[in-house]
Amino acid sequence: MLDAVAHPLRLRLVGIIASSPSGQACAGDLARILNVPESAVMAHLDALCHASLLSPPAFDTGPFRATGTARDLIGRLIPLVTSA
Repeated sequence: MLDAVAHPLRLRLVGIIASSPSGQACAGDLARILNVPESAVMAHLDALCHASLLSPPAFDTGPFRATGTARDLIGRLIPLVTSA
């Protein structure tokens, strides 16, 4: 699981999704927020799904959802990053 968030963009993606009020976000919205091509975002989101940090969308254009594992991971990492 830690391998999945070792890439800085993946860490940002899971952080944005897990900390959003709804716990979900669409790939296109994330690409615009991060100013990254949507194809790159999709590849990283796929890796995060394989690591069980995100649930894939029910439909091709739906939102990716943060799992409880992702929210727990982000909850543990934020204090470490903000205290440095």
